[in-house]
Amino acid sequence: MLKVLGLAAQNNVFDANMIRTFRARLTNAGALDPLFADFDRKLKARGYACPIEAPVRPEPTAAPA
Repeated sequence: MLKVLGLAAQNNVFDANMIRTFRARLTNAGALDPLFADFDRKLKARGYACPIEAPVRPEPTAAPA
Protein backbone atom coordinates (compact mmCIF):
# COMPACT_ATOMS: atom_id res chain seq x y z
CA MET A 1 0.00 0.00 0.00
CA LEU A 2 2.80 2.45 0.78
CA LYS A 3 4.24 2.02 -2.69
CA VAL A 4 0.86 2.85 -4.26
CA LEU A 5 0.76 6.07 -2.22
CA GLY A 6 4.32 6.97 -3.20
CA LEU A 7 5.62 6.50 0.33
CA ALA A 8 8.53 4.51 1.65
CA ALA A 9 8.78 2.83 5.04
CA GLN A 10 11.06 5.60 6.33
CA ASN A 11 8.57 8.38 5.48
CA ASN A 12 6.65 9.93 8.33
CA VAL A 13 2.98 9.08 7.96
CA PHE A 14 0.30 10.79 10.00
CA ASP A 15 -1.49 8.49 12.41
CA ALA A 16 -5.09 8.84 13.58
CA ASN A 17 -4.07 10.62 16.78
CA MET A 18 -2.12 13.32 14.91
CA ILE A 19 -5.01 13.88 12.50
CA ARG A 20 -7.50 14.03 15.39
CA THR A 21 -5.31 16.55 17.24
CA PHE A 22 -4.90 18.70 14.12
CA ARG A 23 -8.66 18.63 13.51
CA ALA A 24 -9.34 19.61 17.13
CA ARG A 25 -6.93 22.56 16.86
CA LEU A 26 -8.57 23.75 13.65
CA THR A 27 -12.01 23.42 15.26
CA ASN A 28 -10.96 25.27 18.43
CA ALA A 29 -9.49 28.07 16.31
CA GLY A 30 -12.75 28.35 14.34
CA ALA A 31 -10.87 27.51 11.15
CA LEU A 32 -12.26 24.08 10.21
CA ASP A 33 -15.54 25.18 8.59
CA PRO A 34 -13.99 28.11 6.64
CA LEU A 35 -11.19 25.81 5.47
CA PHE A 36 -13.59 23.21 4.11
CA ALA A 37 -15.86 25.88 2.63
CA ASP A 38 -12.90 27.33 0.72
CA PHE A 39 -11.84 23.85 -0.40
CA ASP A 40 -15.41 23.14 -1.58
CA ARG A 41 -15.53 26.43 -3.55
CA LYS A 42 -12.24 25.60 -5.25
CA LEU A 43 -13.40 22.10 -6.19
CA LYS A 44 -16.69 23.42 -7.60
CA ALA A 45 -14.83 26.10 -9.57
CA ARG A 46 -12.90 23.30 -11.27
CA GLY A 47 -16.02 21.28 -12.01
CA TYR A 48 -15.90 18.84 -9.10
CA ALA A 49 -18.88 18.47 -6.85
CA CYS A 50 -20.27 15.99 -4.38
CA PRO A 51 -23.67 14.77 -5.63
CA ILE A 52 -25.04 14.52 -2.08
CA GLU A 53 -24.61 16.54 1.06
CA ALA A 54 -23.13 14.16 3.60
CA PRO A 55 -23.24 15.31 7.21
CA VAL A 56 -19.98 15.46 9.09
CA ARG A 57 -20.19 13.07 12.00
CA PRO A 58 -18.59 14.04 15.28
CA GLU A 59 -15.53 12.04 16.14
CA PRO A 60 -16.03 9.28 18.70
CA THR A 61 -14.98 10.11 22.23
CA ALA A 62 -13.41 6.70 22.81
CA ALA A 63 -12.02 3.95 20.63
CA PRO A 64 -14.45 1.06 20.05
CA ALA A 65 -13.74 -1.92 22.25
